Amino acid sequence: MASSTVQAEPRGGVLVLQSLVKKYGSVTAVDDIALTVESGTYCCVLGPSGCGKTSTLRMIAGHEDVSGGDITLDGRSIAGLPPAQRSTAMMFQNYALFPHLDCTDNVAFPLKMRGAAKEQRRRQALDMLDMVQMSDYAKRRPAQLSGGQQQRVALARALIVQPKLLLLDEPLSALDPYLRTAMRAELKALQRELGISFIHVTHSQEEAMALSDLIVVMNNGRIEQSGSPQQLFNRPASEFVAKFIGGHNIISLDNARGCVRSDRMSYTAGGNSTVKSVEYLGRDVRVSVDSGHGPITITARESEFNSQPCQPGDAITLHWDQADVHHFDRQASH
Repeated sequence: MASSTVQAEPRGGVLVLQSLVKKYGSVTAVDDIALTVESGTYCCVLGPSGCGKTSTLRMIAGHEDVSGGDITLDGRSIAGLPPAQRSTAMMFQNYALFPHLDCTDNVAFPLKMRGAAKEQRRRQALDMLDMVQMSDYAKRRPAQLSGGQQQRVALARALIVQPKLLLLDEPLSALDPYLRTAMRAELKALQRELGISFIHVTHSQEEAMALSDLIVVMNNGRIEQSGSPQQLFNRPASEFVAKFIGGHNIISLDNARGCVRSDRMSYTAGGNSTVKSVEYLGRDVRVSVDSGHGPITITARESEFNSQPCQPGDAITLHWDQADVHHFDRQASH
């Protein structure tokens, strides 16, 4: 999609959420959250259904009213502004393309709403279609496009207004796994080329880990933890984060709760733990275990597993290094 992977200079768009609250009647969907997203950041907001991530995105976009707190972009409060005056653009989950318009007119539509002359908006629309490698499809309507092609058109339409901040609501969820992986790489390359911040809501841990400079994990309307993918994976702040990010085993030692990465655990034959299942994943083998520490998963390299294979029902002993135990900063949220 993008012609270069060179990092562009960040161009505006420092987003700050200050004590942000969203209530729907007596239900609090977003509960007093605070967050700063620096300019030029790819930020993924991650969490289970109902955690408040989409409500947060829609408040930033101006599609939901703010119940409390403030939203600033480059130091200017945008919480009370209509969407068109926020220097933001939003790409919706279902792409929301107009079925009766061709790709060029779909992309040009935001400029038409702003009163731009027809030739100007068509010229800019064609430039945007070229940027997302859709020039050859300029005269096609959405029904004549694949899901990935529709996504590119929706992305071009969002970017034509030259926003400081692009908001994406689960943009890859409708794509098949192969295309999702390909589009993921293209989104990241495009973000780096443009130099603007992307705020990307997803429920996919893998997607967030692959794309993000900054991951924000939400639970029950609050931010459980924010940081780089490496920080969240290696130092989850709570049991919830460790479980949701995945790849960790929760253990209790000396009345303290902590976790150990599944790829840092090993086993030997014989003992008081029992192999529950074995899943061959190609490069890795996942061994699920019933143990005195609760359910445990071991992720072994294929060669390691082949040197000491096991099968469901086998008795084994678990091993890990104490240096690989991470103790949580706080208790899990409920």
